[in-house]
Amino acid sequence: MQDLIDPIIGPLLLVLLLMWAGIGTLYLVLDRTEKAFEKGKRSPFPQEFLRGPGHSLYEKIEDLRLDFMGWLMGVMIMPAILMAVPLSQAYLTGKRVSLGLWVMVAVVWIATTVWLCRKAITTFKTIRQLRLGYEGEVGVGQELNLLMLNGYRVYHDFPAQQFNIDHVVIGPAGVFAIETKARSKPVTGGGKRDATVVCHGDYLAFPNGSDYASIEQALRQARWLSQWLTRAVGEKVPVKAALVIPGWFVERKKIGDVLVFNARESKNAIVGYRGAQLSAEMIQRIAHQVEEKCRDVAPKSYRDTNAHPAKPVP
Repeated sequence: MQDLIDPIIGPLLLVLLLMWAGIGTLYLVLDRTEKAFEKGKRSPFPQEFLRGPGHSLYEKIEDLRLDFMGWLMGVMIMPAILMAVPLSQAYLTGKRVSLGLWVMVAVVWIATTVWLCRKAITTFKTIRQLRLGYEGEVGVGQELNLLMLNGYRVYHDFPAQQFNIDHVVIGPAGVFAIETKARSKPVTGGGKRDATVVCHGDYLAFPNGSDYASIEQALRQARWLSQWLTRAVGEKVPVKAALVIPGWFVERKKIGDVLVFNARESKNAIVGYRGAQLSAEMIQRIAHQVEEKCRDVAPKSYRDTNAHPAKPVP
């Protein structure tokens, strides 16, 4: 067996070196290409962008995709890295590689591959879960954006203290802190019954279980936003909690402290709400504070962050 391995040690080691040289060369070429693209130019965007629906989830998904690709790359290149150890030793010393070293390399390779595969599978599952939430926020955000035709201000992914409020709507009917809950539907042959959620005021009854947490979360976020806006504006700002469940029929058995509705019911639920009426001047003051928080997405066309002027202080 060893007689068969010895003649190919040199060629295998050469292949490994060429592979790493190719990767290094590609990195250098891409880096020079990016610098050439930016040379003598600066970003045309004078300020940061507003957050879009599901912005935080989108960034998490993108980061996890990079992690996922990293785990897959590890599975592919780990054998080459491990093989380089005994092959280099044999090529440089001219001695045969011991069976013990080959066994050790095989054990490390199997253990590392299993670990990398488990990380890749876990990351893949997390991406699938986050994608459902992201698509839910995008769908609800598109419906809420239509409220701008009625004179409302709509903001998405409002950054709070260690959490995000999915949507903030400001208009004549008041301020709304809107939480989106995208939930998969069961398939039991029940037709509309499989796609109906019943609101009992303080909890939601889905076909496959009850949900108390979403109502509590919506109330908690509305209270936080009310306190924050009150301090920022200098006047008491009531905030109405709302919970949107895209794609589900909503049956209301009891009306509680949280507005619960389907995404397509957004206009009727928001515009038709009879709460504290806001003046145009107060709407502008509140919207200014919210927009300052939501306008924090830096353009990425250019790496030089100094090319972008600092955000003006109000």
